[in-house]
Amino acid sequence: MKKTDNYITNKMRVISLFSGAGGLDVGFEQAGFHTVFANEFDHDAAEAWRINRPETAHVMVEGDINEHLRDLAAFHDIDVIIGGPPCQGFSVAGKMDPNDERSQLVWRFMDAVEIVRPKAFVMENVAALGVLEKWDGVRKGILAKGKALGYNVSFKVHHTPDYGVPENRDRVIFIGVREDIGDIDLDGIVPTLPASMGGNKTPIVDEVALYDASIPNWFATYHAGLVAGTTTPAESTIPKTVRRLTLKECAAIQTFPVGYKFSGRKTKQYKQIGNAVPCHFAEAVASAVRDAYLKEE
Repeated sequence: MKKTDNYITNKMRVISLFSGAGGLDVGFEQAGFHTVFANEFDHDAAEAWRINRPETAHVMVEGDINEHLRDLAAFHDIDVIIGGPPCQGFSVAGKMDPNDERSQLVWRFMDAVEIVRPKAFVMENVAALGVLEKWDGVRKGILAKGKALGYNVSFKVHHTPDYGVPENRDRVIFIGVREDIGDIDLDGIVPTLPASMGGNKTPIVDEVALYDASIPNWFATYHAGLVAGTTTPAESTIPKTVRRLTLKECAAIQTFPVGYKFSGRKTKQYKQIGNAVPCHFAEAVASAVRDAYLKEE
């Protein structure tokens, strides 16, 4: 253990997979966890993770998870493995292709659980994975794999505004707790930011209405006109107050801490924010796992 790690020796240890820029990690860190190993495929996202954690940047291992699973065999007495495997294959915003290579990465996450045998694991993904009949086989497969490994596993779709996140986003959380620890009880705004945002896909806002709720929102008026048939796009003039959301505004919506840094071109930074698990939501999940299953260990 490096000297810079001495201050966290009494904290719970976590392995972070599919880390992205670190939204899920922020929540777990705020709940008292310390990351001892992290993995991310995208270079800019991995760099953003490191920039915001100078004292533990060395634990980020960049690259394909398939090439680093063997590294996990060196870790023992890990409290939690966390991660959000790529969701594009499951998302209603994507092609929903069961053969999408990214959809297979949920099984690499479960392989990591088998190698490390943590006290608990937390896997996050899009709500579609938790509710659509199309993905019933995947859900059952995750539950069955967890049970075969000796974990009590359950899942629940959460509405993130219920956790102080100012966007309309639903996410599914799978939680597995080793059978020797206990059973599971998971019961204990602007539109969602798309994971693909950046460039022309960056959300836009009416700045006047943003700062003065008494002023009619141009988007609401425009949409109502389209629905009523009284407005057509060709006849509409977009006001100068309409603009794209800034990186700082998007990061705030995802509840990243003030000053959190992202890496790469602006389009890559927008993507890092859109892909992230909202930090306030992540902290709520982390706190629930800590208090219910790990604090007494």
